[in-house]
Amino acid sequence: VDNSISPERITNISEASTLIDWTYINEITDGNEEFKIELLQTFVESISQSLGQLETAIAENNYREITRVSHFIKGSSSNLGMVSIAAIADNLEQIGRHQTPTNTENIENLFKEMQDLFSQVQKIL
Repeated sequence: VDNSISPERITNISEASTLIDWTYINEITDGNEEFKIELLQTFVESISQSLGQLETAIAENNYREITRVSHFIKGSSSNLGMVSIAAIADNLEQIGRHQTPTNTENIENLFKEMQDLFSQVQKIL
């Protein structure tokens, strides 16, 4: 499998440059392109599953599950320097942890924003 960064990926990376802290990712991967792609692919696979779980938890108003899944997403995103996704996950985690009475639309908007950011990450792979 060719894991080099193609011109198409470079364009997508430029679009996602504010979403992903590439300096941090280069540091943790020691500049190894293959390892960088492997980390991002693992992140995408893991978060794809978590977003499905979070969507279900939100639909069911399951605050405990919202807290658990959001915490996982926050940690995974933070570990790769994706602070925008981590910040949204933190907001959702706090809503779940404190069972904050908030309107459903607010939770759904946060979730949609997270999905949109995640889609941008997927585009670079």
